[in-house]
Amino acid sequence: MSTINPALFRRACGQFPTGVCIATTFDGVPHGLTVNSFTSVSLEPPVVLFCIDHSAAIREVFRRRTHFAINILGQHQQEISTAFAYRRDDRFEGVAWRPGVDSVPVIEGSVAAIECRLVEVVPVGDHDIFLGEAVAVSVEEGEPLVYARGGYAKLEGS
Repeated sequence: MSTINPALFRRACGQFPTGVCIATTFDGVPHGLTVNSFTSVSLEPPVVLFCIDHSAAIREVFRRRTHFAINILGQHQQEISTAFAYRRDDRFEGVAWRPGVDSVPVIEGSVAAIECRLVEVVPVGDHDIFLGEAVAVSVEEGEPLVYARGGYAKLEGS
């Protein structure tokens, strides 16, 4: 058991700026949540990961599905990020999206979208790590939405 103070650990991790993404999936209706625990894992094959807290009810939806998308948000999508961060059933209300592979929601206006086939789910600590192989990718113009030190930030020169 770790003796590190969880609040101090969270603060230390908050010093590392991250992009902001919406992970999405579809099971008859669209589902999604804001994540900043996203990274590329491999180029050959193209694999990414993101994490979901065990306390999040939406975790079970992602565990049951074969595909998901990572929608990398642009600076202009801060409101979408905030809306998807709360535990609500109407997260997609007013959000424009198109169906991607296996109908996963691809959010319009995102600076990039990576549609994935779920490869593996690995439980670690209080989160599940979702690993997915990219099956479709799109990139748009725009500056990414960035999060650091508990708030949104801009890249220098943006």
